[in-house]
Amino acid sequence: MKKIFGIIAIALACTLSASAQKIEIRPYWASNWGATTSFGTPAETREIKSSKMYYNYVFGVDLTKMISEKWGVTTGLRYERKANGSSVVMKNYHTTIKLDDNPDTEPTEGYFTGTVDNKNDNRYITMPLLAVYRASDKWDVRGGLYFSYAVSRCYTSHAYDGKIRETPLVPATGVSSSHNDYSDGINRFDMGLQVGVVHPIWKNLDVNMDLTWGLLNTLDAPETGMTMNVYNLYFNVGLGWRF
Repeated sequence: MKKIFGIIAIALACTLSASAQKIEIRPYWASNWGATTSFGTPAETREIKSSKMYYNYVFGVDLTKMISEKWGVTTGLRYERKANGSSVVMKNYHTTIKLDDNPDTEPTEGYFTGTVDNKNDNRYITMPLLAVYRASDKWDVRGGLYFSYAVSRCYTSHAYDGKIRETPLVPATGVSSSHNDYSDGINRFDMGLQVGVVHPIWKNLDVNMDLTWGLLNTLDAPETGMTMNVYNLYFNVGLGWRF
């Protein structure tokens, strides 16, 4: 991962030094709206009882250099939170749990049927690498990749009112309550697509709107015992001041 960030940094330094034009510096604040989720409803899902949004803040700075009148490149760094929660009724959901009423036993890996409350709460340092098209004085259209490293990871689950069986041929064990922490199973590295626009609204004050779509599964299946793939899918809106 460090090698990847090093290569990106060298490439950006070469690109930004290729033009004598001024580098635009734009600190900004934004909010992420979305979820760390699977694409489509998993077959194991029987009912989505509720979902919860959190205040997903974003603080960062963009560095933009125009290579020509219309085209440029944007990079920078941002610190962002990506968090969401849900309560779902599952059937034959593959996971690993430890029973609250028998905490000294080894965790059981198997197929759970019952209700699961999940909370996903991660903080990332993110570096975008975007091509910029300056359509006019009022619109910058940009798109490319982002690269993230999780500096804080949290993924907890509460399973209850259900049962778990290791295989279909093994008798089920009742699960009245089971609190589990899968935080170590969140992958440190994430990357994906980013597309959006920047639009000035007053003097040097801009509004930015960006969609970020993760391409890597955020869960380490061997660590969590889960076979379901989930991805970071968020839309952020924010304000920045261009220098």
